[in-house]
Amino acid sequence: ISLHNNTEGVSLLIEDNGKGFDIINAGKDHSSNAGLGLKNIQSRIAFLQGTVEWDSSPGNGTVTTIFIPAKNKYA
Repeated sequence: ISLHNNTEGVSLLIEDNGKGFDIINAGKDHSSNAGLGLKNIQSRIAFLQGTVEWDSSPGNGTVTTIFIPAKNKYA
């Protein structure tokens, strides 16, 4: 886990060496809760006007990158 804060915003990098998952098909199975956690994270980051990206594949680990811009106090 790496967390950086500067004048532009906050960057978070989370990396693991787990079993990974298929990003393209995550959440497409509407009969279960598959991918619901990813959608939840995505909506919360979007609310903060940030971005989230996942890099993963079955059999490999996962890298999650999140950026939340600094709040412009003059906006």
